[in-house]
Amino acid sequence: MALTLEEYATWLDGRDLPWPAPPAVERVKAKPHLARLPKVRAVLWNVYGTLLSVLNGELLFEHPQAFVMDLALDKTLQEFKMWGSMSRKPGQPADYLGQIYKQVLTEQRSFPAGGERHPEVAVERVWEAILKKLFQKDYKFDAGFYGSLNEYSRKVAYFFHASLQGTACYPGAAAALRHVAAPA
Repeated sequence: MALTLEEYATWLDGRDLPWPAPPAVERVKAKPHLARLPKVRAVLWNVYGTLLSVLNGELLFEHPQAFVMDLALDKTLQEFKMWGSMSRKPGQPADYLGQIYKQVLTEQRSFPAGGERHPEVAVERVWEAILKKLFQKDYKFDAGFYGSLNEYSRKVAYFFHASLQGTACYPGAAAALRHVAAPA
């Protein structure tokens, strides 16, 4: 049976792979205060910068440092054995995967968003489009371990983004979630 994304992340943690360090947590100059709000029915927030400490406060699709971007692409290429199904071009394999990635990312960003002002690109769709290009060159993966194409795409996207930028929970994030989820 295929691993869920959570099981896959736990499995990766057990492999002791090198990941980018998360950014240092900078304490804000504010006095913590919590007032009881009766009849609250929902709590919404952006995960990045609120619960997770992440470089630049958001999920990056392209790292500002070319070296880090190339390293994340190279790690992804090797982890998922993509090079055998890529066209042979001069230069490093990660450079060619980077060209494909940028092309697909540009395509995904240009799709109409159904009226949204600032639509988000679904990272798993970027990798699903890349994988479909590789399938044209007889790319194969272990569906028994990774699952269907959309599940596999999510795992590739997770691995790539974990290689691209470090993240860590802010102190107290788990307690905040438990508090919000607790019955009043």
